Amino acid sequence: MWCSAQQGSASPSPVEGEGWSVASAQDRDGVTAPAGICRLTPACRPLAVAPPLQGEGDRGFRFAQDGVSAVEFALVAPAFVMMLTGLIAYGIYFGASHSVQQLAADAARASVQGMSTAERRSIAESQVTASAMSYPLLHPERLSVTAAPADDPNLFEVRVTYDASHLAIWAFEGLLPLPSQRIERAAVIRRGGY
Repeated sequence: MWCSAQQGSASPSPVEGEGWSVASAQDRDGVTAPAGICRLTPACRPLAVAPPLQGEGDRGFRFAQDGVSAVEFALVAPAFVMMLTGLIAYGIYFGASHSVQQLAADAARASVQGMSTAERRSIAESQVTASAMSYPLLHPERLSVTAAPADDPNLFEVRVTYDASHLAIWAFEGLLPLPSQRIERAAVIRRGGY
């Protein structure tokens, strides 16, 4: 490879021993160099010849790879963020649903202490009221409790209903298939606890 060394340029002049060798009238391989031309040796510095820019040359703009990751991110990011937000919103809903089921089960177990239907109903309601504060996804004022004997006279049913219309999942109305805004769970226990 040949390089022209112009006098008066800002670039340093080639110096023998620093990766440049001044060409003599006839080089080692028998090629005669014109005056003022230097030959690059294999020990040449990497910045002596600039590499061709990526995307240039015969391939052109269609095959350029510059900015591909930014375009891919712009295409994928909205779907990823939407999916992640949907997962969080559904997780909150399922957490609230599980909390309502747990409240109903605890209230049914506590109602076993009562001797009459009225006493069992009172115990179940007070159990839900006392326990609701320990569930961070539930607001106690949105809970309602129904406690009554089941179809079988030996069973007592506690039904807890929660208005979940304030949860974040309803921001996706129209975009996702959504469950009911009213969470209703029931627990049934045998009278006398056996």
